[in-house]
Amino acid sequence: PPPPPPPPKRSRLEGPAIEPHQRVPRLRCPSLERFRDHFLLPQKPLVLDGVVDHWPCMKKWSVDYIRQVAGSRTVPVEVGSRYTDEEWSQTLMSVDDFISQYIENENHMGYLAQHQLFDQIPELQQDISIPDYCCLGKGEEEDITINAWFGPVGTVSPLHQDPQQNFLVQVWSSLCFFTK
Repeated sequence: PPPPPPPPKRSRLEGPAIEPHQRVPRLRCPSLERFRDHFLLPQKPLVLDGVVDHWPCMKKWSVDYIRQVAGSRTVPVEVGSRYTDEEWSQTLMSVDDFISQYIENENHMGYLAQHQLFDQIPELQQDISIPDYCCLGKGEEEDITINAWFGPVGTVSPLHQDPQQNFLVQVWSSLCFFTK
């Protein structure tokens, strides 16, 4: 018999199919108690919808706005598609140069990662706030670290576990999580 046909090609951002029972649940603004008891304490992932819709950044931020507010500021940039690659490196550059070289130029891969951009640029921090869900963890609100990631399509972070609980908010574009 002839060999079976090859599987359909996937785009470079498409991961393996996820069965319905494996999907991360989504809830729209659950109560703090429900979030704590059913997700935070048992350490189960959850996608929260609608929690930050009121943030000014959700309507205000764009590449042009970030460039206008932060263009001259120097930030650390991770160069390469993923930090586990041999050719990966880090460099310092202005936000304007970062946008020109890595966001607008699709031939290069670099991203701003794990940077406390909001401490450095208070104008951007005014457009966000700490969700109440974050205050349910250990420690005080002033102990919460707020980092920013900013990168082009194709940026990859290999599967890993961070030492702290995370509350990831995506302001614009798309984000893909892959499971294996």
